[in-house]
Amino acid sequence: MKIILILLLFCSTVPVHAQSQIDSKALAIPKEHCHSVDALSKYIKENFAGGEERLRAIYVWVTDNISYDVAAFLSRDETPKTAAPSAQDILTKRSGVCQGYTDLFTALCKAVDINVLRIPGYTKYHKEIAGSAHAWVAAELDGVWYLLDPTWGAGYVNNNRFTKRFNNEFYKMAPEKFIERHMPFDPIHQMLAYPITNQEFIDGKPVANTNSFNYKDSIKFHYQLSPPMQTAAELRRLQAAGLQHKLLQDRSIFLRNKMQSVDSRNSFEEGLVAYRKAVDLYKALTAHRKTQFASIADNDLKQAVDSIEFHIKNSRALIAETVAKTDAQWKAKTGQTASIDKLWTALIQQKDFIAKYIATDKEKRKFLFMR
Repeated sequence: MKIILILLLFCSTVPVHAQSQIDSKALAIPKEHCHSVDALSKYIKENFAGGEERLRAIYVWVTDNISYDVAAFLSRDETPKTAAPSAQDILTKRSGVCQGYTDLFTALCKAVDINVLRIPGYTKYHKEIAGSAHAWVAAELDGVWYLLDPTWGAGYVNNNRFTKRFNNEFYKMAPEKFIERHMPFDPIHQMLAYPITNQEFIDGKPVANTNSFNYKDSIKFHYQLSPPMQTAAELRRLQAAGLQHKLLQDRSIFLRNKMQSVDSRNSFEEGLVAYRKAVDLYKALTAHRKTQFASIADNDLKQAVDSIEFHIKNSRALIAETVAKTDAQWKAKTGQTASIDKLWTALIQQKDFIAKYIATDKEKRKFLFMR
């Protein structure tokens, strides 16, 4: 099997560590602060100001200090399936494959208050699809999503030997450029207003897409879902984008197995959590109504109703997924469903009143509460 490990492409760039004061500070972090994720993230948070500097410091430090574990990559199909190394394991060992790079990167970002996502997908080089899946990172700064590949930014592999060479190309690369070589399994992670299909990526011939896609809202909504619903949603989008390659088919199988392995009890408990959240929010809404909504702005009132509606629907979907195997479980499921439906009915009544309230002139709103 011809193995091409593309950890860093187009390596003609000159190392740029010395070009930035932030880079120099990141490379000079004392060793005593680099023994754990907590210690390293604490140092970064205290010595680098804001998300921009911290993200840069993490990228520079990780790409400089973590080497690609070629042996682990080559033996991935020969060794028994074991739990993936943790972020702390990668930090201690100072090496890992792409999952290790991204796990450590995301752990550090989260610890310094940067909203970050680990993105699984696949890649291509010179029109050839890589034989193994890959992973990279998306980080959000001031409402804007940026794409980064710390693995490819750290160096490259040639003839099964890793060469460390910093590459700045894969730091905050524009999504339109990133998509040329990186294709996420989930289309929402393309971070593009006009996403492409898997076939278009494989062929390298994107077709003009006139249907704009609000990926920011889609990402926000996706990560508000329960984990089982996230899996189901990703699977639907993956299949809709096409399964023209074995890596896509493998991902589809993985997601289906993950859905099937979801324990019914966990689904029921998650449904209860969503229901209780909806109840708490509904109680807060009724408290606002007692003040004739003087204690809440119109926009916040709308958002409160939308949030309650979301959690009720989420709860109902989760409870519906559970499989009752005993009479007691069936009784619990039907009883909880009845409670959800009762709350839904109450919300609809509130929603109708609130819609009328908002549509009424402020001077006349008080009369609505006299009926």
